[in-house]
Amino acid sequence: MTVTIRPIEELEQRMAAEMGQRQWRWYHGLAFYLVVQGLTFGLGGLVNLARGNKGQDARETFFGDVAYFKRLKQAKITPPSWAFGPAWTINNLSVIWGTLRVLNKPEGTPGRNTYLALQAATWKIPGWRSPWLPYPSG
Repeated sequence: MTVTIRPIEELEQRMAAEMGQRQWRWYHGLAFYLVVQGLTFGLGGLVNLARGNKGQDARETFFGDVAYFKRLKQAKITPPSWAFGPAWTINNLSVIWGTLRVLNKPEGTPGRNTYLALQAATWKIPGWRSPWLPYPSG
């Protein structure tokens, strides 16, 4: 068994490099998620109001014509509507958790920047749906 003794300077440099790297924590991801959700609902409501689609209540104003979606023909294996919220919340939190893990990798990690760019695109593209292609109003 061989024991290697490293000089103190090397350890100090390594610690300084690690401390200089920003560590993303769970609450950063939670804050990001809440901001994105707030912007999504807020902008959706503003678009509906700008189009003159003031619903009978806040739910219709922010989510559009709920009756339209209930009239759609659904497949027999379609899950109940109440499952949508929890399923997408779990999905989004999992994606944020994975992204935080990648963010905490060193800057030079192969594929890190490409992954983060593609992940940013997947968050942005669905947001394009609301302002330019609003849901039908009836």
